[in-house]
Amino acid sequence: MKRIEQNEKDTWDLAMMFDKNNLTNDLKEIDLLVNDLSKYETLELNKALVIEILEHYYHLLIKIENIYVYYSHQLDTDFNNSTYLSEFQYLEQYYNNLSTKTAFIMPKISQVTDEILNDIINDHDLVNYHKVIKDIIHNKKRFLSIKEEHIISSYGLIDSVPYQIFSSFSNADLKFKPVKDAHGKEYDLTEGTYSILIRDQDQTLRKNAFLALLKGYGEFNHTLATTYISELKNSYLSMKNRHYSSTLEQALEPKQISIDIYYNLLNTIENNLHINHQYLALRQEILGVESLHLYDVYVSLVPSVDYQYDYLKAQSLVKKALKIMPDEYQDVLNEAFSNRWIDVYENEGKRSGAYSGGSYLSNPYILLNYHNNINDVFTLIHELGHSLHSYFANKYNPYQNANYKIFVAEIASTVNELILVNYLLQNTDEAAMKKYLYNYLLEQFRTTLVRQTMFARFELEAHQLMEENKPLSFEVLNDLYYHINEQYFGDDMVIDEEIKYEYLRIPHFYYNYYVYQYATSFSIALNIVKRINNKETGFLDKYLAFLKLGDSLLPIDAIKTLDIDLTSSDIFESAMLEYQSVIELFKNVAL
Repeated sequence: MKRIEQNEKDTWDLAMMFDKNNLTNDLKEIDLLVNDLSKYETLELNKALVIEILEHYYHLLIKIENIYVYYSHQLDTDFNNSTYLSEFQYLEQYYNNLSTKTAFIMPKISQVTDEILNDIINDHDLVNYHKVIKDIIHNKKRFLSIKEEHIISSYGLIDSVPYQIFSSFSNADLKFKPVKDAHGKEYDLTEGTYSILIRDQDQTLRKNAFLALLKGYGEFNHTLATTYISELKNSYLSMKNRHYSSTLEQALEPKQISIDIYYNLLNTIENNLHINHQYLALRQEILGVESLHLYDVYVSLVPSVDYQYDYLKAQSLVKKALKIMPDEYQDVLNEAFSNRWIDVYENEGKRSGAYSGGSYLSNPYILLNYHNNINDVFTLIHELGHSLHSYFANKYNPYQNANYKIFVAEIASTVNELILVNYLLQNTDEAAMKKYLYNYLLEQFRTTLVRQTMFARFELEAHQLMEENKPLSFEVLNDLYYHINEQYFGDDMVIDEEIKYEYLRIPHFYYNYYVYQYATSFSIALNIVKRINNKETGFLDKYLAFLKLGDSLLPIDAIKTLDIDLTSSDIFESAMLEYQSVIELFKNVAL
């Protein structure tokens, strides 16, 4: 794929975030702020000084975050641009040095007497700092000495190396040969086009795409597995340094998320895998294949339907679906489309996939790789869910209370997807469209609820191998991933050998214990959308208030404002029962 010039309106306007001409002056100002903060390291802190140091610190973070995110987003548009790469690497090193210099702040505050910290919590005029201080008290036992915190922080640049290697390799260096369909026609294969080819009705084409992509990663099995093992080592060493009992505890306990939630999810989904196997058996029946392979699980079960949406049509559809939301939500949605928040189309060197980004000072930004199909419409509305959540969190909270935890991050995006499904179902009498939508919804259960839980199982066991000092190699990880696929897909599926390489291409495995939150968020989103559809009195206002909470409450407490309790497995049981219900709805229109 050659890099092409794109219409300006289809690219994001990063100039609204930061003016590169101001970089030198801004970094000088940041250096002065850092030097000013350094004086607090040797002072004995009282209540006033605690607030003073926090005010300076967050002002510093706001400024450097904005610059860092700007250069990160710039690089994501073209990994092949050496100027972008060098600028980002410079900022990354600068950011790491800054983190090292300010690493003393939270440990220093944690040394203040409980009397002073509780006095801050009880001071209504300091309400914006209550959550911060409560978190410091909770995590007090995990802080090391100030000298040790400086040392650990200095390794921050190295900590991110495994992901950087993976990202640079998969986005810039790894190339795939074209693949052919049953008639010998060739198709370009990239991470972006793979999502289209694997859904094609031509089994030969999707098989060839599946094999070529995974074998492409498999050719670098040693290198990529070693890269992932390095990430596992980073997590393990951090666990040991902070005196956690496990890497899972390290990931969840600082946010006061119970480990029981993680195991409730795994156990509940795994105890109900027969429902997933029912869907796969139905898929095999409808496709009419003698054996169901892994390259057969993404193709639509409604072969006569090929819904195409150019980007303008996609915008219109998204606006109509979200008309159900409060006016304030719709106003921000219109701004996202009109003010160039979105970089739309795939290009050579551009980061694959999609995400919502931006900084506290900027509007949110969305990166897409749009290909004019209905799946990409769902990606668009998903990322808009993230972006509007961030917009409201930033608008209604000071910086320190704005950046909501990952645990709640996938809720708003999944709610948007489910709203779109329901809107389309309610506004069509076309049998083929209903079949398509039920099929799409079934795929969300399979890929978001079940598959992400499968990923969570792999991630947990890979980390446990490290914690138990078991041998780790590409063979061990390959076998682990393969056998977990066997469990989740069932005995009646053909588990193609090449699937053992799939974990090598999953970027979220470099964000330790991230993936389980897709499944928990999906389960929560099902509950939310059901109540929206039932027109529960006042619930939309309650939901919008949830989006505005940011990080002002603990994640579990934020979810409780929606009257949802995660301390039992009920919400996951309910999600799997709904999966079974949708299977029956699909049967009614498809068979």
